[in-house]
Amino acid sequence: MLWSTDVDGWFSSPTVIDETVFLGGRNGLHAVDADTGDKLWYWKNDDGVPSSPQVVDGAVYVGSRDSNLYALNAETGTERWGFDTNDEILASPTVSERTVYVGSNDSSVYAVNTETGEQQWSFVTGDKGEGRCLSPGACSSAWSPVIRDDTVFVSDSDFLWALDAETGEELWRSDAEPMISSPTVVNGTVYVGGQQVRAVDSESGETLWNVLSNQTPEVRFRSTPTVADGTVFIGSEDAHFGNFGRLYALDAETGDVQWQFETDEVVVPSPTVASGVVFAADNGGNVFAFDAETGDRRWTLETGSATQCSPTVVDGTLFVETGGMLHAIDAGVDGDSDGSRVQHGTLGHHEGYTGPQDPSVEETFTPTDTPTATPTDQTPTVTPTEDTPTDETPTGTPTEGTPTTTETTVPQGNDADGGSGGSTDDGDGPGFGVLGALAGLGAAGYLSRRLSLSGSDADEQ
Repeated sequence: MLWSTDVDGWFSSPTVIDETVFLGGRNGLHAVDADTGDKLWYWKNDDGVPSSPQVVDGAVYVGSRDSNLYALNAETGTERWGFDTNDEILASPTVSERTVYVGSNDSSVYAVNTETGEQQWSFVTGDKGEGRCLSPGACSSAWSPVIRDDTVFVSDSDFLWALDAETGEELWRSDAEPMISSPTVVNGTVYVGGQQVRAVDSESGETLWNVLSNQTPEVRFRSTPTVADGTVFIGSEDAHFGNFGRLYALDAETGDVQWQFETDEVVVPSPTVASGVVFAADNGGNVFAFDAETGDRRWTLETGSATQCSPTVVDGTLFVETGGMLHAIDAGVDGDSDGSRVQHGTLGHHEGYTGPQDPSVEETFTPTDTPTATPTDQTPTVTPTEDTPTDETPTGTPTEGTPTTTETTVPQGNDADGGSGGSTDDGDGPGFGVLGALAGLGAAGYLSRRLSLSGSDADEQ
């Protein structure tokens, strides 16, 4: 562990730009020095910022539970503008061609001008079989969009949509099975999770392959997939008989399972890939590193605190939030995240994001006084072992107060055919509630329905 700092983390995933880590929290948005963990500024928002920030050319775009999409000055935290939707925003925005796109819990996707905050168009996502909601909130929320080839790809629990990025006109929709993750797009193919993992042609909406469906026990893929070097990496939640999870590596062309790894906790956070290594976290706060090609496990780090944050790697440092603390971890590689999720700016990104524009507004702001980070003494040492598959699965020991990380050396090659998995309490474990599904979904429909039942404090269950 290089350093840890308290960010009252709340399911947001980190974005790292210009040596600054941006992360949403229960009471606002944090900007943290990536080298030291010192807090640079803090933008207060009492309703909370569960969405992951998008940072493009000096502006931070982020959604809040107060129903607004905000643009902030990235250097100072000054608010530039706010755009009000009709319901809270849990999804993460994305930027392309001076337009920021975001899904809201009012069942709509919005396109907003990055400089002025004025709406360019909106599109109401569809209810079952109808293609439109009769009123705001009447159907499921739009999740985090991806922009490719002048097309907006966005999912809700009923459809995967393709919209014209300039006009918002519907190009096609796919409704073969429920979708509960945000999509990613690579080489003309859209990949999305739900009760299965699906690959869809980006031009026609035709399903190319559909795998891991109709399993017993029931399996759900809330984790947003990432694609790197011809492989789709995605986490799962095995909903019965123990609530354990798996990380899958699938052939991007065929959907064939290349390898899989089973853990005692569900895998809602989305994985990331850097320098041929896959990094993933489970909901128990265990962080893993695997060889992307073989699935051999390189190391496991137990933080002892719950997480649903999707990690990002920059210059060999892995950034992830667990238990409200943002951690910087020596990843054991030299590169940056290069999978499609981070490249597209979904659930966190870095300077390799592939769609920046240039909203330039100069602001002045006086940062608030915030505590500095306390570097930890422990740094995980990666110790490779023999490439012998074992039946061992990782364990996590919760700690009180600030989590102290304990690195565990484990045999490589431990895959999903190992242990039977432990049991959890259906996702409402320490430090997060069902709201935590946001981290892997980058989305809101399922979450907003739970919030309407459990109240605004559901995350504190």
